[in-house]
Amino acid sequence: MADLTRTAAKVAAVFRTESLVLDIETSVTVGAGEAVAIGTDGKLDLADGSTGGNALATRGIALRDGVAGDVIPVLIRGGLEGFDVSSIDGDAPVYVSGANTGELADGAGAVSKIVGTVFLIPGTSDKIIWIDVPWAN
Repeated sequence: MADLTRTAAKVAAVFRTESLVLDIETSVTVGAGEAVAIGTDGKLDLADGSTGGNALATRGIALRDGVAGDVIPVLIRGGLEGFDVSSIDGDAPVYVSGANTGELADGAGAVSKIVGTVFLIPGTSDKIIWIDVPWAN
């Protein structure tokens, strides 16, 4: 398993009209492109693929930076750019990292939590991540 390389300045929703984005308050500092979970207080925390409860509570990907108390947009479903997935096969799963809190990876951590798949944009050689995080576990 390896964490995906993220370029925070390039993190953005693709196909915005086909996306589900919710504005959610964060309880911690979050960076654009980090996987986030919902804590018991209903606020965002960083997702962690090394612990069951937190990994399973993963709800999406932060689309911008924020600090505790900020309300930030979270991509729940839709295309996501800003990650280097060029060497990963299309339709391969993308997981919450078990090594680094908040990161995405090409393999499962101690807890397997898939947040999306690598998506080859039709008619191009460009790849993005299609995020589709289930809210019911």
